[in-house]
Amino acid sequence: MKFKFNKDLIISEDSLFINKLILEKCKFGVVGTTRYFYRKRFEEDSLINTKKLEKSYYNLRMEIYFKELIKYSIKKYGSVLKYIQSVLMYDLQWLFLENTQDGILNEREMEEYYKNIHDVIQYISDEIILSQKLNKLKKCRNLL
Repeated sequence: MKFKFNKDLIISEDSLFINKLILEKCKFGVVGTTRYFYRKRFEEDSLINTKKLEKSYYNLRMEIYFKELIKYSIKKYGSVLKYIQSVLMYDLQWLFLENTQDGILNEREMEEYYKNIHDVIQYISDEIILSQKLNKLKKCRNLL
């Protein structure tokens, strides 16, 4: 199977690609003696910061990234593997951290956004949700 970056995604395209590859091969390695340095621009004009101001960061990303990983895991293994649940929950928590969608999405789009969150979170176990550090996520699970 050939894997390609999804050109419709500008954010999370790398995660979708890598995690589909991991699901397909079911192998990956971990190196515990490395360091990762992340450079955050002082001006906050990085892609991740500017894309939060666009509609596509929310509903389109839900469909093409979140739901696609869910479908792929179910197709391959009959369920959403805990590993994929954790990946999705990690990315979901950033959507809950800030209410950046306020003022960007109109009322209909906000309804779609909440429905998408509901649809995705149904595939994530309480155990995975409760393992997150943000209390907002735990409260959100009770609302859905």
